[in-house]
Amino acid sequence: MAMQAVTLDQLKNMLPMYWHTKLPIFLWGTSGAAKSTSCHMFVDEMRKDDPEFGMIDLRASQLDPVDTRGIPSIDKEKKEAEWIPFNSFPNEERDGKRGILLLEEFNSAVPAVQCTFYQLLFDRRIGEYKLPDGWVVWALGNRSEDNGVTFDVPAPNANRFAGHLFVSPTVNDFVNFGIESDEIREEVLCFMLCRPELLFSFNSDRNDMTFGSMRTWTYVSKLMDSWEETNGKIDLRKPDPLFQIAIKNCVGEGEGTEFVGYLDYHGRTPNIDNCLNNPDDSEVPSEMQILWAMVGGMVTRYKNNRQLAGRILRYSTRMHAE
Repeated sequence: MAMQAVTLDQLKNMLPMYWHTKLPIFLWGTSGAAKSTSCHMFVDEMRKDDPEFGMIDLRASQLDPVDTRGIPSIDKEKKEAEWIPFNSFPNEERDGKRGILLLEEFNSAVPAVQCTFYQLLFDRRIGEYKLPDGWVVWALGNRSEDNGVTFDVPAPNANRFAGHLFVSPTVNDFVNFGIESDEIREEVLCFMLCRPELLFSFNSDRNDMTFGSMRTWTYVSKLMDSWEETNGKIDLRKPDPLFQIAIKNCVGEGEGTEFVGYLDYHGRTPNIDNCLNNPDDSEVPSEMQILWAMVGGMVTRYKNNRQLAGRILRYSTRMHAE
C-alpha cells in the first residue's frame, strides 16, 4: 500500500488544511498510533474558538447496510415510501453547525457497508439525508499487515478521499505529547528516549498479544500511577515482582524486561534540582541510561519553568556528546 507517511507533528499541521476543504480524508496506521487521539486533539483546538464544534464517533465496523440508509416509512395517503435516516449522522440543531463525522474502523466494515458510504463521501448525502455544510467526514483504519480485521477498500471508495495518510508517530511525537499533556510519567518518556525502537514493537510474523505502542506505553504510565496509589511508592532499584509481571503483560516480555531494568538506572539518577542549582560543578553521570534519565528530567522541568533554560544548557555542555 503506497502512501506518504506523516508524523503526529506533521499531521497536526495538516489537519486544519483538510478541514477547510470539507473533503473526506482517510488516516491509516497501526494499532495505537494515535490516529483517533490526533482527531480529538484537533477538535479540542477548534473548540477553543467555537465551543459548539461537534464530533460524532461512528464505528463503521458495527454497522449493517440498513444502518446507513435508514428504514422505509410508508405514506398510506400518497401510497409512497420514503427512507428515514437513523440519528447516527450529524444534525445541525442537535450537534452544532460545524464538526467532524469520524468513521472509525472504516475498512473493518464489510464491503457492503463500505459501499453505502459512496454517496456520503462524494455527494455529502445518503438518500434523504444531507450532511450539514459545516461538517466533514474523516475515516480511520488499520492496514491489513497490522493483523486487524480488515477488508479491502473498493477503488471507487478509495478514490473519493482527498487524501490517504499513513500516520507514523516518532519518539519525539510521543515525548512531546507526554510533556504537553502531563499524562505520561517521566520514567516512561526517558526510557523511550533511550530505546526509541521499542515505541512500536509489533511483529506481524508473531502472534504476540502484547507489544509496544503509544497506547500500551501510556498504559504502563497509568499502571505505575495505579500501583503507587494502591501499594505505595515503586522501588525503582528493585520493583515488586507482581509489578514487573503487570508491565511485561502490558508491553511484552522483552520490552517489559528492558523497562524494568531501566528503572534501576532511573533510580540512580542524581537529584536533578540540585544539579541545576549548581550546573557548573555538580555531578555528571557517565552511564548512558542515566544520562537519558537526566535529559528527560531536565526537559520536564523546563516545561514547568522556562527560566531554567540557561542552567540546563550550562549543565548539558558538560554531558557526553551522545
